[in-house]
Amino acid sequence: MHQRKIYIVSALSLFAAVCSFYYVHTYHTAGGQDALPISSQSRHASQNSQRTSSKPRVATSDIPLTTSTSALAVVREKLRNIRDHYNGQERTDLLLGVATQAMLDISLEDGLTLLQELPTGAVYDAASAALGKRFAELDPAKGIGWLKSLPETKEGTYATMAFYNKLALVDPILALQSLKELNPVRQGEAMRSVLNELGNQNSEQLIVALQNSDFRALCVQHALRPQNYILNGILNANEFEKAAMLANQPDYSTQDMSNVIGRWARADPNSVAAWLEENVGSLQEDRLAASEKLTALWATMDAIEASAWLQKLPPGSLRDYGIKGLAEAVAPKDGKAAAEWVESIQDPAFRAVTAESVVARWATYDKEAALAWLSKLKSEGDAPPQTESPN
Repeated sequence: MHQRKIYIVSALSLFAAVCSFYYVHTYHTAGGQDALPISSQSRHASQNSQRTSSKPRVATSDIPLTTSTSALAVVREKLRNIRDHYNGQERTDLLLGVATQAMLDISLEDGLTLLQELPTGAVYDAASAALGKRFAELDPAKGIGWLKSLPETKEGTYATMAFYNKLALVDPILALQSLKELNPVRQGEAMRSVLNELGNQNSEQLIVALQNSDFRALCVQHALRPQNYILNGILNANEFEKAAMLANQPDYSTQDMSNVIGRWARADPNSVAAWLEENVGSLQEDRLAASEKLTALWATMDAIEASAWLQKLPPGSLRDYGIKGLAEAVAPKDGKAAAEWVESIQDPAFRAVTAESVVARWATYDKEAALAWLSKLKSEGDAPPQTESPN
């Protein structure tokens, strides 16, 4: 019995020692007072004031901003403490937080000074982006001069993007006008930021900018297409009809219209169908191909409704394209139904092209029937298509 008590006491002592070691280790690693429960902080305050080996805790929101000079001095001291007492990811995170906060709070001139003292990498990128945003808000002209002075290296990328993201909203005209002043690398980065921001927030200003030959030339030089940004911004705002009308303009393409109709059709295919019917007379001929995109998507949601819409359309390109989209969508499951639809296409050349496409899909599960139908269709030559739509 006596020996058993000794074992129990020894085990308890060992457990207490382990807990004490873990507690002290955690306290030292976390930096002292901040790692303790609130109720323990006052108890250890006097001890912490005498300890010199623990890491200083650095907050990113306690920079006293009495003057820019004193603020810069405080920031520098905090950064030195971080470099001296922290390593690895913890050090990077603290540097990033302090530097970014400082760039937003101290003067632009001191911000530029501080930026030169920061290590390159994530810390520099975040701080330069914060400073770029601040320049756009407070002194765009000086900010443009700063960006022009940056070398063509990746260190200026985040600053350029942040500056022009903000300037595009603060002063879109200045943002557009200043693009041509930048060096080629900064220019391309700035243009992407301006196009993206204006496309989403001020598409009308971007539409106006497209009328400027210098701006159009810059877009070509950097292989950028403003129309994409404009349409995406309008579509993201769910202004589908406005996007469709714009996609009918000469600066836009068949693919642009197809993309617009595709986005719209996923949200409301019936509205797309009604709009196409209403505007069929004013749409450019190649834009009528948008009905192919509509019926292809519509068939995956409700093939019966898509078929009903096609049945009521008069002969013409809008109907022919729509039949192609529907037939290609149903062919992998019902080749015969798709074939009947193809036979009702008015244009002989377009009917032949659609037939080849349908056969390729039909043949994946019934090659003999698909090829037999295609042979029959070809043997009929220029025979007129059926006048009635299939049921």
